Amino acid sequence: MNRLQNSRPRSMELVELTPVIVGGSSTDPNNKAWVTRKQHFELVRYWNKTISELRKQEK
Repeated sequence: MNRLQNSRPRSMELVELTPVIVGGSSTDPNNKAWVTRKQHFELVRYWNKTISELRKQEK
C-alpha cells in the first residue's frame, strides 16, 4: 500500500472502490483506484447515501 501512496499522481485521490464497511478489502489492490477530486466527492456521496440506506434497513 505504501508503494501506491508514494506513487500518487498529481491531483488524484486513492480510494477504496468498495468501502470496508460494506465488505470491501482494505488491502486488495483491485479495490483501490486513483480518481480525480471530483470523482472522489461523487464516490463519497454515493457510498454515504448507500450506507445510510443500509443502516435504515437494519433497524
